[in-house]
Amino acid sequence: KKIFTIIDVARITSGKNQKLLIESFIELANKYPNWRLILFGRESKKYTECLKSIVKQNNLEKRIIFGGVVKKPIEKLQKSDIFAFPSLFEGFPLSLSEAMAVGLPTIGLKEAPGVNELIVNNKNGLLAQNNIKDFSLKLEKLIENIELRKQYGEQAHKMMLNFNEKNIVNKWEQLLKETYENFKYNSK
Repeated sequence: KKIFTIIDVARITSGKNQKLLIESFIELANKYPNWRLILFGRESKKYTECLKSIVKQNNLEKRIIFGGVVKKPIEKLQKSDIFAFPSLFEGFPLSLSEAMAVGLPTIGLKEAPGVNELIVNNKNGLLAQNNIKDFSLKLEKLIENIELRKQYGEQAHKMMLNFNEKNIVNKWEQLLKETYENFKYNSK
């Protein structure tokens, strides 16, 4: 493989914090010329303009790519090497769970609710502080170590099996049964 890809799939807004990802990638860009960063998602005009300005100032327009809205994100994820998700907060992060399900190693923020519930630090991905220094250090750790990427990707995939359709349907059925039994018992 000649070109390696770090991918982010999320709305491009300040809450998703892609500025941190771009600035962290810039720190590593010269050292790893065969890596690129692709950001997919609906763009917030003002925030995206700010990000594109940072990219242009660093002459990285060919290596930091804004891919717009993607219709088949799973295909893009399967062709990537690392999923970087610097979001500040989430509920249940769909794109992160999709990345983990396809076996991508992930990096997210330690203090981001939702993200820090799916990424188990040093097991299925890495959690970083919300600063360029730590995020780029964690990103570099994944860039440099293909075995670690494979290990984290496999663990991420295994974890996501807990969320497969059969398991979720069974949990809903169990909850409905318990609710019905409680209702029946309390109605007497």
